[in-house]
Amino acid sequence: MKSLKLALLVFLSTLLVKCASGSTVEGMTVTDYKSKAQISDEVFIKAVTGGRETSPFWKSNISNKNFEEAFKKSIVSSNVFSKISASDHDWTLEINLVSVDQPVIGFSFTVKTTIDYKLYHNDKLVFSKSVTQSGIATFSDASLGVKRLRLANEVSAKNNIKSLLESLGEMILDTVDSSTVLAK
Repeated sequence: MKSLKLALLVFLSTLLVKCASGSTVEGMTVTDYKSKAQISDEVFIKAVTGGRETSPFWKSNISNKNFEEAFKKSIVSSNVFSKISASDHDWTLEINLVSVDQPVIGFSFTVKTTIDYKLYHNDKLVFSKSVTQSGIATFSDASLGVKRLRLANEVSAKNNIKSLLESLGEMILDTVDSSTVLAK
């Protein structure tokens, strides 16, 4: 009888742990911001670095691929740039996920992401910003901790992207000397 209970406990624990899934493109995409001005028509976004794949046996993470896709959709939706170039272009953006600080346990999860963004125009750095934003998911958002963590990751990443888009939307390139780096 004890071995049956132990086997059931191990089985149920495995099911709960295997529920971890990575942050989704949809959950990280910003759709509620529109820039008043456009920097340029096209931008090339280099491959995102610093993200981590999610193991279904561990905890939710933000992958490079999903963050990049969410960022591309967000930047086009925001009208900061109207389209994404498939190859090197006059405007190039580098993105590095520096850190994703996640809680281990709790009823309310707060995740904090720090992401470095660098915008180049004709290979000259014209804008550089490190953005740190938080995202919260509570027990009412999801009762399972692994899902709550994924939701908090997504909100944090989405807030981070939105903060950058707002900064880029405010950027007035006509007044910027191309040899100057804007650091905010």
